[in-house]
Amino acid sequence: MADEFELCRIWKTDAKFVAASHQSVTLDSCRAGGKYQITNLALDQIKNLNPRQLVKLTNWLVEQRHMGNDCPLVDSEAIDNALSQALPTVSQRRDKLLLWLYKSSDQLGQPFYLGSGGGRGGEVGKQDKIRDEFALAYTSCLDSRELIRLVEFARVAGLVDCDPPRRTEPTDVSLSYSGYEKVNELLFLSVDSQQAFVAMWFGQQMNEAYELGFKPAIEDAGYKPVRIDRKDHNNKIDDEIIAEIRRSRFVVADFTSDVFKRIDADSGEKLEAVSRGGVYFEAGFAKGLGREVIWTARNDLIELVHFDTRQFNHITWATPEELRDKLSKRISATLGDGPLKKLK
Repeated sequence: MADEFELCRIWKTDAKFVAASHQSVTLDSCRAGGKYQITNLALDQIKNLNPRQLVKLTNWLVEQRHMGNDCPLVDSEAIDNALSQALPTVSQRRDKLLLWLYKSSDQLGQPFYLGSGGGRGGEVGKQDKIRDEFALAYTSCLDSRELIRLVEFARVAGLVDCDPPRRTEPTDVSLSYSGYEKVNELLFLSVDSQQAFVAMWFGQQMNEAYELGFKPAIEDAGYKPVRIDRKDHNNKIDDEIIAEIRRSRFVVADFTSDVFKRIDADSGEKLEAVSRGGVYFEAGFAKGLGREVIWTARNDLIELVHFDTRQFNHITWATPEELRDKLSKRISATLGDGPLKKLK
């Protein structure tokens, strides 16, 4: 039964049946960007969504898969979450088009016939339709007309090669030399534009600061926090740290630490912080990659931060609540609101 065709529950287009239960059905839909599982209650909610809201839900599905969830669950909570988020800007959608062209290519400069809706007939037309539906999903476009206008936006910027498309007519599109350079830039700058890596002391004393400060601050600004000690992996910890920093849009580096008293022959007792070499390394590695680093430290310990990094503008905090407020504002001011930012 796995090869049976059904209608996509979101877009009413062709989809492959995968599985079903009393409470949900799982489908594979090109127009929704891939597989998804949807509950019966969510099916009733979708009937009341307008086309733009369906685009938001599809964008949420695409982002979920980008984060590693190959078959997202669409339930009432997921729909509410998807509708609360802003759609990507036109420039972000253009960049998504470039990345989609790049990842879909088998060879350099491969052209794709976009905007046809499968109107050429036969097997070629079927492949055109499938390609169009995936492109619509990944670029948050409502229909082929929007997709063609997005192609024109990229063409005017010199990022794709194609004839000037008419407003509603399909066209052959391939990445230009400048387009490949832009793709390289996008791949280098942000493999996952949603992710923020948190480098910090993992002692129990910091659990409250993370749960009530770092984590909600990053989420308030529209990003997804990653803390390496809370991520399942099979690799060496150092390799996993490097991989996650490479995937991240930015790094939050907190230098709060244990403090001990050292007896100095000349000045007597002197407070020193336990060296957080891992945090210094992770912040330095991120800087070397060109990632933005946001520096923080508890206010009673800022004077103990190593002088090599004290030159940076640290956020100092006394309580998790103060940390949340300051950090979320700094992220939004420095990087702009992230793709997971919820509209109020």
